[in-house]
Amino acid sequence: MTAGDEMRIDQDVIDGISTLGNRTRLDPRS
Repeated sequence: MTAGDEMRIDQDVIDGISTLGNRTRLDPRS
């Protein structure tokens, strides 16, 4: 695995957390 691959995976994780956070704020019942 290259450093570029690691960075891309990290960005995917960050995007996933951001998506979950946005969904929680938009629908507090979930």
